[in-house]
Amino acid sequence: MSLLANKEVDDSAEPAETPRLEAKDGVNADFVLPPRPKPTFALNEKAPALFPVGIGELQVGEGVSFSGKVIAADKVLIGGFADGEIDARFVEILPTGSLNGGVKAEHLIVAGTLTGEADVIGDLFVKSTGTVDGKIAYGRLSVEEGGNVLGVLEKIKGEGRHTNQDNESVVPENNRQDGKI
Repeated sequence: MSLLANKEVDDSAEPAETPRLEAKDGVNADFVLPPRPKPTFALNEKAPALFPVGIGELQVGEGVSFSGKVIAADKVLIGGFADGEIDARFVEILPTGSLNGGVKAEHLIVAGTLTGEADVIGDLFVKSTGTVDGKIAYGRLSVEEGGNVLGVLEKIKGEGRHTNQDNESVVPENNRQDGKI
């Protein structure tokens, strides 16, 4: 016995005759339809999503190209190609992922490729498979052996970049590093 939609169902009963397809003119073609699969969830429950995505989350999957702007998100995962601007609390570029554009985030993990600008208030973590190329501002930087960081690096002190009266980024020379780390 099993419970299905709060009703008892007798599993010991013999199944009905297997349906057969018949060819035209009443000739039996011996094509047997497979049995209907049983659901893996109760019929009174919502079916689970194949790739669960939470509220405030965006995933650009492998083989997907995205072009545009993410104005506000909690979490963005990039496994495909993204061209544009991303503003999120947490951004991760997976090994198969690539972002061409800009990102503003509290935390950024790069295992794929980032080309452009990044403003990361908290942690910028470049994995061994990752490459970052461009103008990068960060709170804390960690690069695994094999990871590449190219371009202009700026260490953020406090909340965000330091700006002058023309709202241009001002970075003391001793905080800049050019080239590969």
